[in-house]
Amino acid sequence: MYELPELDVIRAVLAEKYAGAPITKIVVNSKALVGKKTRLSDALVHATIWFVERRAGHLILHLDTGKRLMIYLHESSRFYGGEAGESMKSGAHLVLYFNNRYVAFYDLADEAIQLLTVREVDDQLKICGPDPLDKRFTLSALQLVLGKKRNYLKTLLLDASLMTGIGAIYSDEILFEARLKPNRKANTLTAVEGEALFTAMQTVLKNAIADGGSKEQALYAHDSFTGSYNDKLQVYHREGEPCTVCSEPIQHIVVAKQKSYVCPHCQQ
Repeated sequence: MYELPELDVIRAVLAEKYAGAPITKIVVNSKALVGKKTRLSDALVHATIWFVERRAGHLILHLDTGKRLMIYLHESSRFYGGEAGESMKSGAHLVLYFNNRYVAFYDLADEAIQLLTVREVDDQLKICGPDPLDKRFTLSALQLVLGKKRNYLKTLLLDASLMTGIGAIYSDEILFEARLKPNRKANTLTAVEGEALFTAMQTVLKNAIADGGSKEQALYAHDSFTGSYNDKLQVYHREGEPCTVCSEPIQHIVVAKQKSYVCPHCQQ
């Protein structure tokens, strides 16, 4: 799935450019949606997007009809928002038109697009852990999880039943920021280390959002913002390069079959 910062950047583009605009046409090219095309068209055309939410790897478009259009983006999915007169690349699985503007979604998985009620959204996502940037995700809640789990920290951060939106990139960046090794067991952390992990999660994810995430993929014409955080990554995919803090070479290790990038000196 998309990691939290990248998903939030798309959410912000949708909210800024298309919230309040009525949908005038939809195009569906996904085999998984062939039988749903008419129902989707009837439900979406003339509906207005009021609000855009990110939740557990999904974009949730709140419509003025009371329905929710929920779209799941896996790692290779793509989004693009086109302006008037701009040609669209072929192959989009879903296109929403707003008169002469559009948003296009590419490479969506089967069942990635669903039109749901509020209750149906909650029922589907209730198995997912909280958003690490949600105000309800507190230090005390994290400390409680850490005390109960013997998982490696890398595994814990990737567990969507415990928290959502952290993947391969930001798990490594968060652990570096917290100065913790990915192969530390969660229940071995002291209270101070647990607080450092919580602070690192907040810092890294918020900074990544502010810098457009790390996925270098233009979301609209002349987009020079998206992906800017890629230049600020401290350890991810930097094997052999000097640590920005101590100059030791960054190492690539494997933790529970997951690739991890670490500084052997800074992280304990």
